[in-house]
Amino acid sequence: MSRSGVGLVLLLFIAGMSPDGVAARQAQAPERLRVFLDCFRCDFDYIRTEMPFVDYMRDRTDADVHILVTQQGVGAGGQEYTLNFIGLRTFTGIADTLRYVSTAEDTDDVRRRGLTRVLMMGMMPYVAATPLAPRIVIALAEDEGPVGTVPSQGEDPWNFWVFEVGADFNREEESLEKEQEAEFEFSANRTTEDWKIDIRLDGSYSERDIERDEGDIFTSIRRSYGADFLIVGSVGPHFSVGMEGDLNSSTFGNEKLSFALGPAVEYNVFPYAESTRRRLTVLYEVGFQYFDWREITVFNEVRETRPAHRLAIGYSTRQPWGNLGGSINLSQFLHDTQKNRISFDGNGNVRLWRGLNLNFGASYSRIRDQLSIPKRDATDEEVFLRLRQLRTDFRVDVRFGLSYRFGSIFNNVVNPRFRRGFGGGRF
Repeated sequence: MSRSGVGLVLLLFIAGMSPDGVAARQAQAPERLRVFLDCFRCDFDYIRTEMPFVDYMRDRTDADVHILVTQQGVGAGGQEYTLNFIGLRTFTGIADTLRYVSTAEDTDDVRRRGLTRVLMMGMMPYVAATPLAPRIVIALAEDEGPVGTVPSQGEDPWNFWVFEVGADFNREEESLEKEQEAEFEFSANRTTEDWKIDIRLDGSYSERDIERDEGDIFTSIRRSYGADFLIVGSVGPHFSVGMEGDLNSSTFGNEKLSFALGPAVEYNVFPYAESTRRRLTVLYEVGFQYFDWREITVFNEVRETRPAHRLAIGYSTRQPWGNLGGSINLSQFLHDTQKNRISFDGNGNVRLWRGLNLNFGASYSRIRDQLSIPKRDATDEEVFLRLRQLRTDFRVDVRFGLSYRFGSIFNNVVNPRFRRGFGGGRF
């Protein structure tokens, strides 16, 4: 990174530290600051190349500073990065939090340069307490306008509305089989501190032709179209109220047309401002659902309108020791309370010990609310090709694993030659 990449604000950080405290830490600190960068989907190679004045540790127990980077989407389609600097060892008790906001138009290069600049700014108070401090040069960058900020409403001709449209087509062919698939999507959203509006349209069409031994062709077709909207208003730092609805049509789900609408309220035990690090939410929604079925169902219904409600409790946290998340969802049709569904979901990544990590995830659903199952039995082709939904009482998914890394504590070197997964495979 050029000298102008560090703003004059760094000088204020360093000047604010006690000279005696800096000298004492310089006597104890190693020549180079040891950093553990804990960031999901960061360009580590670029960061290590642009900031070679620190040592990057493979494990946080060897670091002087743990940098925990969390992120969340912002209204205009960009990302807000929250950088938590956590002092360890001789820097215990010294902490700071900085933020960087990218826009939807930013390229990967612009985004990584902006994030790296903020990383460098946050590390300066710690570098100032090392013997390397006298070699650090601080300069004021030329004024290039505000970087990483959300425009005010008066400056935005779109009034915070963001639109996105996309389409995709895929075709695969073999000697006895060919398949083609098309998808489209459209979204419009407007996000401010007080309101969040999200509108989405999507659709997919899939056609598969299989030649049988007798020479005839079996053709399977799957179609689905949908639209949904969400309107949420902020009520203080913990409460939100809103309305959501959706419209769907699916050959797999036996839906000629379905529609749902209902108001909802959500309470976050922690302030929403802390949602990148921790959140504990309770959401309740009540409304109705209308169904127009393609085939008569096992309950002898062709179309029906049913009241329903839902309760969802979710928790997630990302901390220096790892991350945990889980949720409980309970939904129920009010015309028949025996028709309900209970779902549990959990996942996490925990550092158990130096270099030893536990990854796990599990989900379970007890299903008693399948109104859509057709009355007639499914054909063999429909079962094998998953052309229609089948009846089930439960769904379970369990996954876990351990990983252990050992060896050199340093993680500094960048060598991009023969990068795996890029441009080929093995003999």
